[in-house]
Amino acid sequence: MAENQPPSQSSHQVAKTTIVIVGGSLMVFSTLIAAATTVLLTVATPLLVIFSPVLVPAYATGKHPIGSEKIDRASARIGEVTKEMKEKAQHPGQQQTRGRQGL
Repeated sequence: MAENQPPSQSSHQVAKTTIVIVGGSLMVFSTLIAAATTVLLTVATPLLVIFSPVLVPAYATGKHPIGSEKIDRASARIGEVTKEMKEKAQHPGQQQTRGRQGL
């Protein structure tokens, strides 16, 4: 009977060790993320405060940042595709018959 207990204790020891290692790793990782976030906010906040007198009035007067037209076009295209997919979902049989009539 004594021979059966050590493997059980051994498996518990391995499980505890694994939990400690995984828990410690997660704590280290979360600490690194918190530190990186703090550094990023420390650097980004003054930059936003310094450049806000330029960025905010420019955006308010209609001088949008470079590339905003592409984003607007992409947003409009997504809206068009969404409407098309909605129509196809509402009338699935009509799309198939139209394709066959065109042949």
